[in-house]
Amino acid sequence: MFITHYESLDFDTPLPMNLIFHPEYGDKLVLPHWHPAIEFAYIAKGHPGTALLAGQSYELSEDSFILIDSNLLHSFNTYLNDQNRILTILLPQDWLTRGFPADNDYHFKTGKFELKDYPELRPLLADLKDFSQQTSPVPAALYRAIGSSYQLASVLLRDFLETASAKMEKQEIPLIIQQTMIELQLNYGQEISIGEIATTYNFSPAYFSKYFKSYVGMAPKIYLNQVRLEAARKALLHSKKMIGTIALESGFGTEKNFFVMFKKHFHCTPAEFRHLSQKK
Repeated sequence: MFITHYESLDFDTPLPMNLIFHPEYGDKLVLPHWHPAIEFAYIAKGHPGTALLAGQSYELSEDSFILIDSNLLHSFNTYLNDQNRILTILLPQDWLTRGFPADNDYHFKTGKFELKDYPELRPLLADLKDFSQQTSPVPAALYRAIGSSYQLASVLLRDFLETASAKMEKQEIPLIIQQTMIELQLNYGQEISIGEIATTYNFSPAYFSKYFKSYVGMAPKIYLNQVRLEAARKALLHSKKMIGTIALESGFGTEKNFFVMFKKHFHCTPAEFRHLSQKK
């Protein structure tokens, strides 16, 4: 199952937040989705790609971070290797705002920020990055990471929290968009007509494509191709299926179409991608 719409998160960890120092190398596409947590993406090294937040694109650059408010539609298109690394921190909003007056609608600023403007974050992020790479941390390392977690939360509450009256206008995701994303996710392996989906909602194909793109940041046909590419990428990594079988099951119709689309996005053929991934 892909993370292409609403993402349910599990926070059953020793820390009050989730840490992900992304281990996968190569092209990594995180499809448009939203979740009930504040997302803090720290660019630890290099220039790994772009983030798309509510239709606005941000270049990812070293010593900057992307902050994403809860339930905001966002996606990432990245290339990760030793020179391009990202630490993702997911913080539950109900934990961050616990004890605050219930009658206020709290939100966090969203966008790209430079670490040089928040120097006290640097040692905290270093601690959390180090902890995220430990498989069996000693108690001292755990308690240090817990302390850094609370200090990070303190900075976010002090410098990035907004009430409803001051918050940036945030796009609500229409039900039509949500339903379309779910339909494309569930049926990507079949032949899908975007025009027929548009007609279902009494839209012309051209208007529906423009409407979808205004929220998701890409046209529905491109989004569908991204879903199919991610399905194929996972099948190449985690199965021994023939490439022609993967092409059909991912909805590309023919192995030739799959080859062209895959190479255009990942800059290598499916066979080369599988071979390179097996060597790592």
